[in-house]
Amino acid sequence: MIVFRAPKGWTGPTEWANKPIEKSFRAHQVPIPVDQTDMTHVDALLDWLKSYGPEELFDENGTVKPEIKAIAPTGTKRMAMNPIVNGGVNPRALKLPDWKDYTFGNSTPGKVEGQDMIEFGKWARDVIKLNPDNFRVFGPDETMSNRLNHLFDATNRQWLEEIKTPNDEFMAPAGRVIDSQLSEHQAEGWLEGYVLTGRHGFFSSYEASCVWLTQCLPNTSSGLGKQTNKAGARSIRHSILWIHQLHSNKTITATPTRIRAYLVT
Repeated sequence: MIVFRAPKGWTGPTEWANKPIEKSFRAHQVPIPVDQTDMTHVDALLDWLKSYGPEELFDENGTVKPEIKAIAPTGTKRMAMNPIVNGGVNPRALKLPDWKDYTFGNSTPGKVEGQDMIEFGKWARDVIKLNPDNFRVFGPDETMSNRLNHLFDATNRQWLEEIKTPNDEFMAPAGRVIDSQLSEHQAEGWLEGYVLTGRHGFFSSYEASCVWLTQCLPNTSSGLGKQTNKAGARSIRHSILWIHQLHSNKTITATPTRIRAYLVT
């Protein structure tokens, strides 16, 4: 893999009207003002565009030259067809502990006390242990608030920036929990991408606004899965799993083959 970092606006006009464009927010704007009603600077625009050498890439008909086409990867070397990212090629099933091992008797009311998410967290902890490279938990900075404390018996929060103790807890450069940014959209999107690769995980949140904020994301993902499976572009096997501790009367509309939501009240 080549990681290439370039200045913002690199290869474009370095400045215009005595104001910098390269390495500036102006690189996101129209660098040389030309439109159908004002062609004053069209020569400068053409000089810039011609600097990319289009004649080296296209023939006189505007078709990409054969030697350029030959550079593009083919078959499974194409990004979307790479087996590593195409979850339908070689999906691995999760190794799951027996849920019965995490239950306790309630024949005598009030004799044994427990919290549903605490007990579930013990089971999820052992799922991580059994699937150290095939399972992740995502959420918006709420794993402890969601009472999934026992996850940290087996793993850490993955975080690549500076870690400040004692403010930051259970954080490390590697871990199976991704929850250190307060963004439901981002966390749910990460889960979708992870599932597309054929791996497994769940999204957990207790925010009352969570369903409204991210309703569009799983519904869009469900549509994507339906269409790609129908077209044969890729086989999406796994569902997106939500665990939402409900504080108010919210609903999720989705197909169980792609999205499964568990509401804990």
